[in-house]
Amino acid sequence: MITSTITGTDNLTLSVAKKHLNVLFADDDEYIESLIDVSLNSVENYCRNVFIQRDNEQNIGSFIDNVIPVNLMTDLTYAPSDDKIIIEYMSGGLQTLEVPVRNLYTLTEHNYIYSNGEIIISLTDSISIDDATEVTLRWKTGMTGDMEKSIVQARLLTIGTFYENRESIVTGIAISELPFTIKYLLEAYMSPQIG
Repeated sequence: MITSTITGTDNLTLSVAKKHLNVLFADDDEYIESLIDVSLNSVENYCRNVFIQRDNEQNIGSFIDNVIPVNLMTDLTYAPSDDKIIIEYMSGGLQTLEVPVRNLYTLTEHNYIYSNGEIIISLTDSISIDDATEVTLRWKTGMTGDMEKSIVQARLLTIGTFYENRESIVTGIAISELPFTIKYLLEAYMSPQIG
């Protein structure tokens, strides 16, 4: 299981969302803040991408015969933003190995294999580790700096839609999607599907 800690800053604040919604009162602040979180999850899931920087960690346990095998199964789903994964293990003290994964979504580099829904990191050689050592993977995902304005606008449109429509069914109103909206704004940020 991956543990992710947001280390970047979300530049979509409550005051920006309220201004977009034209809300001048504080009664709905908690709800709007939850919609800000929903909007981030929504655009990241749609684009198969991560827009706020995160530090990720996966403990992949210990290995038979105290050897890290050449192929490591991971839960990695997003390309590392700094093009590397750090493997931490004990071998006479804490050791780290940096594995480059420059082209996670292509086959031009041979640092990974995609098989049965999992990404397997390919190492050059197996690694000897201390008895009962657990191995941890660490990597960064997301954008550095402020989120692109197109992504923020797509999030604001998502927030507006959910704020105005609090149920999954709308009755008595003819509905049509505006052209050039959320999908149009996010198209440039979509990552290809792997596998």
